[in-house]
Amino acid sequence: MGQVEKHIRPALAAIIFAAVTLFFGVLYPYHIYHQEQFQLFEWTAGYFLTVISAPGGFADWAGRFFTQFFIFSWAGAVITGVLVTAIYVLVCRIARGKSLVSKVLMVVPAAAFSLFLTDERALAGALVAVILSLGAVCTAQAISNVRTRAIFVVAATPVLYWLCGPVVVLLPLLEARDVHPSAFACALILAVITPLSASLALHYGIKSLLTGVHYFRYITVVPVLLWVAVLITVIFCHLPDIRIKNGTIGTILASVCLIAVISIWVSTVRKAADFTKEEMMAYDYMSRCQQWDDIVGKARTKHPDRPLSVSCLNLALSQTGELPEEMFSFYQNGTTGLFPTLSRVFTTPLSTAEIFWHLGLINAAQHFTFEAQEAIPDFQKSGRCYRRLAETNLVNGDYAVAGKYLNSLSHTLFYRNWALGTAKLLGDEAAISAHPLYGKLRNLRNNGKDNWFKDTAVDSVLLDIAAKHPDYEPVREYILAWYLLDCNLDAFVKHFGNNLQSPAAKSYQEAYLMYMLDHQLPIENAPSFVERATTERFQRFIKDVQKGQAKAFITRTYGDTYWYYVLYRR
Repeated sequence: MGQVEKHIRPALAAIIFAAVTLFFGVLYPYHIYHQEQFQLFEWTAGYFLTVISAPGGFADWAGRFFTQFFIFSWAGAVITGVLVTAIYVLVCRIARGKSLVSKVLMVVPAAAFSLFLTDERALAGALVAVILSLGAVCTAQAISNVRTRAIFVVAATPVLYWLCGPVVVLLPLLEARDVHPSAFACALILAVITPLSASLALHYGIKSLLTGVHYFRYITVVPVLLWVAVLITVIFCHLPDIRIKNGTIGTILASVCLIAVISIWVSTVRKAADFTKEEMMAYDYMSRCQQWDDIVGKARTKHPDRPLSVSCLNLALSQTGELPEEMFSFYQNGTTGLFPTLSRVFTTPLSTAEIFWHLGLINAAQHFTFEAQEAIPDFQKSGRCYRRLAETNLVNGDYAVAGKYLNSLSHTLFYRNWALGTAKLLGDEAAISAHPLYGKLRNLRNNGKDNWFKDTAVDSVLLDIAAKHPDYEPVREYILAWYLLDCNLDAFVKHFGNNLQSPAAKSYQEAYLMYMLDHQLPIENAPSFVERATTERFQRFIKDVQKGQAKAFITRTYGDTYWYYVLYRR
């Protein structure tokens, strides 16, 4: 059993690291990307001083430092695994129990912190703060002189509060048994008085100062899971040593405990993880990276049904030239599946801005991106937003504003090269016109007429662009898709145009037959751009509906048609 005890801690550390890394790298990678895009880590002294000026600022700065690498999902997954594993190793060093069973039970605090990280609002700085606090406890335990140890605990508490925030309470709570009661009381009082004193000089509320300013994306929300994990850490570190004289029985008990802990951990993480949000983040990320084929392939596996995801899919179909043919092969939820409405949530506007950007609605893209930037709850800046704002201002010719965004991006690690390269275009009209993307968008932009873009006026704005650029198919396709999803077949036919291939796209054929039915025109006299097979299928659809066929049958037989959308989804 002695040999087992010797190797159990590194073995469990390896298991924790592998489990956390694989979970975030394989099952939750888009939560990693999501974290990175809502911060802008700058390698400047000014940025460092600004961040560390708040309570817990150093831990926050370190967390942001790590998060910049989340631009690569596996790098983020590995860093997350290292942080959680570091907590396990430190807890094992601090805990009173050193037996095999005790080391197994120390997995629980690490598991609790990993559970906290499944929330996309949880920030890496929170774990850094916990690690700094636990490191201070280990330092205190290394001091053999009782008086010196007590002085260290008392003196370190207020200093650590400014470095890592209120989780510094771990230091006096974990040292409670090993220092004089008066020193413990003094340290605990300081852990409370320091944030109360800070509230007199800082603009943060007392609740935020007592529960953490930069542990959670929403600074006014108490990160309950984090504090539950802190409480679990204190309890488990104070558990008495569990030693079994019989080595075989001890090993069996430890194995049972390990299986139970892992089972509960997996079960709890599955319940806490939000895979619906993960799917939405996946569509948003792929849209950001213009991975159009990947979006369509993902949708074929499982149809998205949220407005944001559906809008990303429709954009991908448009960019691959498949929107008129394939749109109703997927779930559609009305016009919000083309343009999700602007909301106060800071995530949705970015996906909508991507759509506006690719359609040439530069001012609308800039508006939605700026709204997303300013709505970030913890007031950070966003690398993704700064890049798009630089681009929209560049296309609009606002070079001074574009230059400010590019200057900030040039101080980052992963946006620097792009920013420096793009800065060369500032003021160079010929270079911008020759640019394959910016030149096209400058030509498409609607001379500022989309400044007052409203969801209800989308067709008029797009029609204006289409009139000036009749060969730009994505805009024309979006106009017709808007009319189809809005069930405005009169407008659809009016703007259908005579410039059609024969046969027309599948959704256009189906919509035209529905228009003929609504206007009591003979279906047999459908124009040449409607295939005979489509006409015959439509006639069967009408008969099946009139016979009262069950919805399951209609779904199975006609679920990929515009007629089905009109009948069940509008």
